Amino acid sequence: MSDLGVSAALAPGAAQPRIRVLVVDDSSLQRGLLVALLSADSDFEIVGTADSGEQAIVKAQQLLPNVITMDLRMPGMDGLKAAQEIMALRPTPILLVTASISRDDQRLVASAFSAGILAIVAKPSVHAVELHDEFRRMVKGVARVKLVRRHTGHKVQAAALIAPLEQRSKMRSSLAAMPAHVKRIDIIGIASSTGGPQVLEQILSTLPINFPVPVLVVQHIAHGFAPSLVEWLDSRCHLRVRIAESGLPLQAGIWIADGKHLLVQAGAFGVSHQSTVSGHCPSGTVLFKSLATEFGPSALGVILTGMGEDGALGLQALHDAGGVTIAQNFSSSVIHGMPGAAIALGAADFALPPEDIATAMRDFARRGRPPLEW
Repeated sequence: MSDLGVSAALAPGAAQPRIRVLVVDDSSLQRGLLVALLSADSDFEIVGTADSGEQAIVKAQQLLPNVITMDLRMPGMDGLKAAQEIMALRPTPILLVTASISRDDQRLVASAFSAGILAIVAKPSVHAVELHDEFRRMVKGVARVKLVRRHTGHKVQAAALIAPLEQRSKMRSSLAAMPAHVKRIDIIGIASSTGGPQVLEQILSTLPINFPVPVLVVQHIAHGFAPSLVEWLDSRCHLRVRIAESGLPLQAGIWIADGKHLLVQAGAFGVSHQSTVSGHCPSGTVLFKSLATEFGPSALGVILTGMGEDGALGLQALHDAGGVTIAQNFSSSVIHGMPGAAIALGAADFALPPEDIATAMRDFARRGRPPLEW
């Protein structure tokens, strides 16, 4: 099976083509709302709509959209099954849209991530006007991703179309020279967004069951779906994966933020209901700043693929406090926005692919501790 190539770059000064969108929803009212929201931005071109999964598969092949907004729940073939078929026939960036957070829908998250779906968002409503810009931003971000089907079956890989900042800086891109001042790491914080769940699974599944350091994770995900992310990761990791609850003493394991800012204070997990930071709640910046305050040079911060700049200022605070800081490198990122912002600030000691990030986490966990048999 041949690769699906990347489109040629535009010549300097050429007009940016509009983003071709296929809107899929069985509700005519909801389709109309999504079409209206996207049409209000001149960057979008609505090339078609579909009211079923079966119709979405056909139109995806006929219309060749840059991105598809896909309703999760539809009669007959649901959005997830349609997305899986589209990914097998012609990989296309898909934003899964849902109005429900029922237990059945939560169970579909694992299959969605495994199928290569990059993000799940709540359906925008007429009343939640403040979320309309965020929805358009998400569609634009997902549309930038180039999905590539390799020779190995139907495996889908993604690569960003943004210039790699680390290639123009003094970033260290190998593990040859770890900071000598770091004697021991007692906590690890990770922030990720679009494309993050798949990278989290790649990294966290390599940690052994006796990994001694708490790993705190802020993953941007639609409200109500954090528990399903926990369930999915827990089935793939040696370490136990749980929701972080305020007041619980810090302990080894993988801890996920759920709808509130996650931080550490006085040796325990804390949560905050403060307003969004960098447009997000939970925010990676809040987590990293708390690690800088509470742990300083004994903390490790990692910022992974994602749109926007969340986590960059927090990683800078951790870097300035003497902690070790890592940004995912360009070539392995689905969207290099968050790690790229951290690199641009000079907040990251390293720009590494996921496999090297996992190696770094294991290496630092060994420092200052009795030998561990891993």
